[in-house]
Amino acid sequence: MKVQKWFDFPVPKPTVSESFIDSCIEEYEQLNKKHAASLNAENAKNLWWLGGTPVRCGTPNSNNHNNQDNFEYRWLYLMEEQSAPAKFVDVELLLSLRPEVTEDIRTAALNKIAAAPEVLSNLKKLLGRGLVLLDF
Repeated sequence: MKVQKWFDFPVPKPTVSESFIDSCIEEYEQLNKKHAASLNAENAKNLWWLGGTPVRCGTPNSNNHNNQDNFEYRWLYLMEEQSAPAKFVDVELLLSLRPEVTEDIRTAALNKIAAAPEVLSNLKKLLGRGLVLLDF
C-alpha cells in the first residue's frame, strides 16, 4: 500500500524504493541461514536464548495424548510471535541459555548440546527466532 494511504493529510513521496523493506527482510533471512550453517559444537558456546518463555499449544490426539506431532511451542521474540513443532523445542535447554542464568546451569546446557548432535540440529531451526549466535 502506498504510504500516502496511511495518512489523511498530504505527505511527501517516499525516498526509498517500494522493495526496501522486503530487501532488508531478505538480507536478515540470509544472515540467519548463514549463521545456521555455521553453527557447530565449537561455536555453540556463543548461543543465547533471548526469546520469551515457550508455551506449549495444541490439541492432543484422542488416540495418543503424548504425541508431540499435535503440539507446538509459541513464544515472543522482538515483539513477534514465533512457533515451532514441539519435537524441536527443549524448553529447559533454551531457558538454560538465557543471559541471567548461573554459569553452572549454562555450562550444563552447553555440555548437553556438545554431547548430542540432534540437539544442535534442532537448535539450528530456532536461530533468529529467539535463539541468537553471537560472533565474538
